Amino acid sequence: MSPPAIDHVLGIIQEHLGRFRPHGNGVMVRCPFHSDGRERTPSLSISPGEGVWYCHACGIGGYLNTLLKKVTGKEFNLPTVDIPKEDETGVDPSFLSLFDPLPDHILPGYDRYELKKAGLRYDPYRERIIYPVRDKYWRLVGIVGRLTQEEIEAKNNRVGKYKKYAKAEWGVDYIFHKSDHLWPFHLEYRQRLLRPRPIILVEGFKAALWLRSAGLPAYAVMTASMSKSQKNLALCSATRVYLWFDWNSAGIGGMIKAAEELYWATRVFIVAPPRNFDFTKKANDQPDDFSLDVVSDMIANAERYNSERSRTRKRRTKWTRS
Repeated sequence: MSPPAIDHVLGIIQEHLGRFRPHGNGVMVRCPFHSDGRERTPSLSISPGEGVWYCHACGIGGYLNTLLKKVTGKEFNLPTVDIPKEDETGVDPSFLSLFDPLPDHILPGYDRYELKKAGLRYDPYRERIIYPVRDKYWRLVGIVGRLTQEEIEAKNNRVGKYKKYAKAEWGVDYIFHKSDHLWPFHLEYRQRLLRPRPIILVEGFKAALWLRSAGLPAYAVMTASMSKSQKNLALCSATRVYLWFDWNSAGIGGMIKAAEELYWATRVFIVAPPRNFDFTKKANDQPDDFSLDVVSDMIANAERYNSERSRTRKRRTKWTRS
């Protein structure tokens, strides 16, 4: 939606629903359906660009046109976001046909339905797992190749580097900024706008798929540091955020930084390592190093993040382990 159109929608919101305050990619207003519309803290979230709303107190949501009709009794036909077509992206979707379906022996133990739903493919020539990255509107924006477990073991446990399949190898040239996306957030983006629910943020593709195999709503930031775009995606669609980055220096640092910045807008929980965890070893420092039953228990027992300000208003962090 263009800026003038957004201004038009915001004007209608203010006229019929009262004053609002910015929140993530949307705004918050006082809910007209409870407390006689006199609640002190606004609990109704509106995404003007998507034309949807959700009240965190009532637990209901829907389309903005319907909300305005309930409040005013008038019909509204507000403009909604214009979703570009697939052929306007940097990567042609047909490019994925160059790769084979993912063999069953790759990523054993993962839920096959989740692997298929995420669109994983396989490059037999380079022996890489192919992770298609799509934005929240399902547009294909990038393709990432990662080493298989067999390749990692054959190379003395060398971790597969982040790799783009670009012009040098396949004649396809594109610019891909992974910090703009959560993976595979596109699968539930629309549903989450209508009904926000808790989410779990991890670092890598395999970690996200492993937690999703356990039935948990996990998404990968694809790095140890969250960007502003990724935080906005999380805030506009989640009632609470669980952070489980790798338990190394980069992961812990990125997790605390993300928690500190998300803490003021939503409830944040951190999945901490066991008390006897050995930080000097690399083993068992990622979510996919634990069984599905264990990861479910660790998420359920995650500690809520707490932050306090001293009298000098300098930020002081408190992180407790489970």
